[in-house]
Amino acid sequence: MAGKFYIVGVGPGDPELMTIKAYKNIKNADIIAYPGDGRKEGTAYQIACKAIPEVRQKKTIYLKFPMTRDEKQLEKSHDNAANDIINLLNTGKDVSMITLGDPCIYSTAFYVFERIESKGYETEIINGINSYSAAAAKSMISLAMKDEKLIITTPEQIVTSFDGTMVIMKSGYHLKELKKMFRDRKMYLIENCGMENENLFSEEIPDKAGYFSTLIIKSEKT
Repeated sequence: MAGKFYIVGVGPGDPELMTIKAYKNIKNADIIAYPGDGRKEGTAYQIACKAIPEVRQKKTIYLKFPMTRDEKQLEKSHDNAANDIINLLNTGKDVSMITLGDPCIYSTAFYVFERIESKGYETEIINGINSYSAAAAKSMISLAMKDEKLIITTPEQIVTSFDGTMVIMKSGYHLKELKKMFRDRKMYLIENCGMENENLFSEEIPDKAGYFSTLIIKSEKT
């Protein structure tokens, strides 16, 4: 009998923000799969190890995903990851693929999940706290109240006119142009939310920040 495949969100960075369900799943998993771009330990794996030290004693599989926009390369990496996991599932082992934040929001893990689910394997998604909710809490602001709109997007798909709040994920490399575009709006930037190297900005937003940066823009003018 084939094993079961899970994608598990470990939260935004702080190990204490991992859900109880994620904690139990990772602790009991036969094999832990984790994504990265060439580093020995991915961010999600580091978070899991801080929350559950015994994870380091578990069997792991490293899934390499290139940092590229080339669709063919990305699809190939997703196919390869799914095939590697399927080979393990066919041995009867349960595999938990851990991912930063929530697996249902801009997550590479979901591409792998779709491929494995489509082949008829038993699957489950375990949500995690997303980065923009944690970022709003760190900034001590509300993302939406009453009839305000909330937009979650990427730097490539922004809207210039909105009423409420716009959250731009992975915005660190696009800050200079975003600052010019929304120079009369209130902004909050959170870099590496919940991690040891976390940085919060609300007055002077830098022109560039790390990959794990979330920009929150309010519609009211300053």
